[in-house]
This record gives sequence, structure tokens and C-alpha cells, in this order.
Amino acid sequence: MDYIKKINKIIKILEDSNEMESANMIKMTLEESFTYTEILMKVTYNLKLILKKNITLKELIENDVDELIKYCKSIGLQISSSPKSKLK
Repeated sequence: MDYIKKINKIIKILEDSNEMESANMIKMTLEESFTYTEILMKVTYNLKLILKKNITLKELIENDVDELIKYCKSIGLQISSSPKSKLK
């Protein structure tokens, strides 16, 4: 899976839905992360938080986020509540 493309697709959906705070938070995570594993784990975790807080977005990005979660599991990464989130 090209998860960077998947993440960029989700950012575009967030921007198109005028969810600029969420989109910017994901972009900042991409820029601040040092490894691809860190990007994948932090972004996926933050997207899970976004889905919990915004039912409207759930309809738009849930399938993409589920694919990221499944990919993480397939490579042995567990997405839990451990990464620090910038989402308030």
C-alpha cells in the first residue's frame, strides 16, 4: 500500500470538507515525523481521533482510515492511544 498517497487523499477530503484544522494537523504530523513508521502510526492514530469526534467525516474518510489501520496491523504496528495527539 502506498500509505503516503492514502494520507494525502484523506488530507484533500478534509480540506474539501472545510476541516482545515484537521487537515493541517495531519500535514504537520507528516512534516514533523522522522521515519515512515512514525508517520504511519501518528497519522493513523490522529485520524482515528478525528473520526471519533466528527460523525460527518466518518462517512467521508472511514474506509480510507480503516485501510490504514489494516495496513498497520499487517506490518505489525498496533495503533493505540500511545502517540501524543495535537487534536484538542
